[in-house]
Amino acid sequence: MKRLLVSVFVMILAGGVLVLSPVWGLQLGPVWGLQDENLSANSEMTARIQAFDPEDFTRNFDVYAAEALEAPTALLFDMKDDYHLPSRFWGKPLSQNEIIYAIGHLKEQKINAGSALTFEPRALNVVNIKGKVLGYVYTSIRSNDIVMERKEDGNVKVFPPKFFLPDTGTAGGGR
Repeated sequence: MKRLLVSVFVMILAGGVLVLSPVWGLQLGPVWGLQDENLSANSEMTARIQAFDPEDFTRNFDVYAAEALEAPTALLFDMKDDYHLPSRFWGKPLSQNEIIYAIGHLKEQKINAGSALTFEPRALNVVNIKGKVLGYVYTSIRSNDIVMERKEDGNVKVFPPKFFLPDTGTAGGGR
């Protein structure tokens, strides 16, 4: 009888966690492989961006740069759908030539900066609270430096990253 009561208690507790996880802001889907994890690296999209097919990207995405095109901290690839990812702090969408230019400069920054930029440029998934991938942030910085507001209705606002470079002081306006 005691074993039955413990089992029922554990099942109720687990069910409560599952039911309340969206309310608490927990995302259990990525843990169980049910959805793409927010801001996780996406190797397939990274390869697509690095190969850059202008027709594919201009048809399917609006692309925004954080900071100047000569030294972008990130590129935001916003899928052309019902969701608009960029906050008001991003500029206007880039042209094909500007996208190519910015992608090249992100790669150069990693080579020239040495250890100042943490990673090779990679695409990070932007996933809403409902588990849908809405776009990608292409960057060399840590995913912790990307700030976004995720709302219950599925909308997401991504803010341009601001971070410190150890050897030059601040970049991107500091914090």
